[in-house]
Amino acid sequence: MNDRIHLRKNMAATSRAQYAVTDTIIARAEELGVSRAVLELAFVHVSQLNGCAYCVNVHVGLGEKAYRTDGLDDATISRKFALAPGWRDAGAAYTELEQAALEVAEYVTLVAERRIPDDAYERLRELLGDDVLSLFLMGCINMNVFNRIHLLSGTPVGQP
Repeated sequence: MNDRIHLRKNMAATSRAQYAVTDTIIARAEELGVSRAVLELAFVHVSQLNGCAYCVNVHVGLGEKAYRTDGLDDATISRKFALAPGWRDAGAAYTELEQAALEVAEYVTLVAERRIPDDAYERLRELLGDDVLSLFLMGCINMNVFNRIHLLSGTPVGQP
């Protein structure tokens, strides 16, 4: 796939705008007191669902750093990322906020297959509030855009 158009380079202004959206989402998370680690966990799960190894690699690295800043040990951090595909069966491995973030990641990423049922939307809204639910929804929408950019560009893991 090395002969694909590198969309980030070919559409540089669009790429800069997409990164500005990311910066806005991260800033909003800080304003709301949402840990960057939880946001990165959601981004990793979106990327896992889409099969974007490039983005999984990037966001696991960012998530590990954020979880360390939050005081988690390496074994716990590793377990969180490893169990993300089966998070519903992972018991106490995730906080309530992390579970909600992972659930939102699935609904956003798989929206064509299954819409968010009204009862799930209301439960998430009640748990998170409008601001945090909006943060996770927009964050996961944005991550899906990046996954598509890298999947369609054929970006290899480790490329800057």
